[in-house]
Amino acid sequence: MLHQNKLLETGVRLFGLNPDDLLSHHDSEHSIIAFYRMVETSVFLRMTRATHRSTDIIRGEIDWIEFLSDKDLCVSRPVRSVEGQLVEEIMTDEEIYSAVCFEAARGQRISEADYNAKLFRLMGSFMGKMHNATKYYEQPSIQSKRSDWSAEVDLIASFELSESERQIVERYSDLRGHIAMLPKSRESYGLIHADFHHGNFCMNGDTIYLYDFDACRYSWFVDDIAIAVFFATALDPMDDAREKFLNSFLEGYSLENDLEKSWLDEIPNFIALREIGRYIKLYRACGGRFERLHQWGRSYMQNRKERILRL
Repeated sequence: MLHQNKLLETGVRLFGLNPDDLLSHHDSEHSIIAFYRMVETSVFLRMTRATHRSTDIIRGEIDWIEFLSDKDLCVSRPVRSVEGQLVEEIMTDEEIYSAVCFEAARGQRISEADYNAKLFRLMGSFMGKMHNATKYYEQPSIQSKRSDWSAEVDLIASFELSESERQIVERYSDLRGHIAMLPKSRESYGLIHADFHHGNFCMNGDTIYLYDFDACRYSWFVDDIAIAVFFATALDPMDDAREKFLNSFLEGYSLENDLEKSWLDEIPNFIALREIGRYIKLYRACGGRFERLHQWGRSYMQNRKERILRL
């Protein structure tokens, strides 16, 4: 707690915030995130361990966010520090952190209770506009270039599971091999958000305000679509639920960006890659003892292996 408090004190000083305006904070696996009230809005301060993302890589994230904002996408823009920097390094006795500050997204948080066809179309429209814009984006330097899709997949593939999960691991490896052979072009491949779900955007009327770009990476646009489908139906992965979401989502998406049908046919493979990857990570986290997981994890793992082996 002392370590966390000192980090918050340093971050507040660097970005000219008032410690008395702290609304809430939490420590995630890789970052400390704190919310502060300001005169006209609120901001959140994020301090990320360098072992998770280097300062240069975070600069790449910030540059893309500013690019999207300039293309009239509603995203949480970064706030400059007192010294005019978008990213500040904080060095502690234990490790290095990169501190960034963002405007809070406008509007209201939503929940699964708000799911409906109109929302799914709005989500699709936002993503289509984002993909169409990012076709023309160029990373400012090789040092700040975000990783590609294979970094996370290869990390998960390196996890050692018990022999009972051999078929799961083989299925994951087969999918990775298939996806690696897909062609890349400006029309199909670029920077994606890679974490698009209702927990990472707010609604202001019919306008989506997207935030949390920490996972952004280079991949196929259909990967981004598949991730949205996965999160919207993770605990209800039946074909009819996914079809209902995807039909409305693609209605909105097609208004802003065109993808050939051959790419849409790959969406089930990308969904499966995410579904199996989540299974492997949760299995590894609890050593196969699902009762140790949090409620969402326990629900997710229920009958999941049998479902995956039917894919």
